[in-house]
Amino acid sequence: MLYRADGGKISAVKEDGFRKEKDLQTFVEQHLDELLKLKFLATEFWADNDYRLDTAAYDPEANAFVVIEDKNLANHSLVDQGFAYLNAMLGRKEKWVLLYNQVMKENRNVDEFDWSQSRVVFISPIFTKYQKDATKFADMPFELYELKKYRDIYLWNNVTEKIRETSVIKTASNSPAEKKTLDELKVYTESDCFTADTGLRDKYEELRDSILSLPETSMKISKSQIGFYTNQERIATISPINPGPKTTSFKLDLNNNRQPFIDPYKMIKDITGNEWGKLTGEVKIDEKSDIDVVMHLVKQCHDKVLG
Repeated sequence: MLYRADGGKISAVKEDGFRKEKDLQTFVEQHLDELLKLKFLATEFWADNDYRLDTAAYDPEANAFVVIEDKNLANHSLVDQGFAYLNAMLGRKEKWVLLYNQVMKENRNVDEFDWSQSRVVFISPIFTKYQKDATKFADMPFELYELKKYRDIYLWNNVTEKIRETSVIKTASNSPAEKKTLDELKVYTESDCFTADTGLRDKYEELRDSILSLPETSMKISKSQIGFYTNQERIATISPINPGPKTTSFKLDLNNNRQPFIDPYKMIKDITGNEWGKLTGEVKIDEKSDIDVVMHLVKQCHDKVLG
């Protein structure tokens, strides 16, 4: 419950919600970059002759396309709907590329995008336990975000619940369409970056849990790295050095908006000269690293975002 303080008293701010599903959709599209770091491509986009998508978007970090579906009321068909949309996308890739080129004023072809990273984002004021449970397999390419409206205040929350290292292919009965889509997609997990249960994996998990304990912080796994975000702003990236069973260390790259760190242990390698991204410093971590000391650096990036 939200409260407003006025004259020494507080009063509840009631959720008034979006009057129409289209109002929710319009709000999301207008603020797509701030909410999800995605580029808007089209509204009411026909993926094929059967499916019209609420919003078509592009993820520049993953170099992949994203379907956004807005729900103003609870709906129990997220999984079926999500797979249908992805199947429609992968069956008509040329339509997405044509749309991208028209909007971005570029001339790219189908092979220049990472179709394995395609996904569906569902947005609603509320999701049921059934919906969360049905979409929580680690390799399921769906994300859930709750968006609540309290007059001129908006509450945005990532409620995606993934069970680490579980597979929908192994634990669920798939339709032929689902199986075909899953075969082409690849939702990366931590095991793609850390392939062996070693002391290094334990050190990574200690660092991961410490970072995720920071307020407003979430994690996103891609092909070769694991990113951590505060209010949708990337503050840190973990990637293995020479990934494989014999990996002995991993890198922690930090984004401090190119500001100097307070680094009494001289752990940070300056990477501000790199032209890609906004990453500021790099720390090498092995089984002997002190995570409390490392977190002192991470917290500086986190606090910079929150102000």
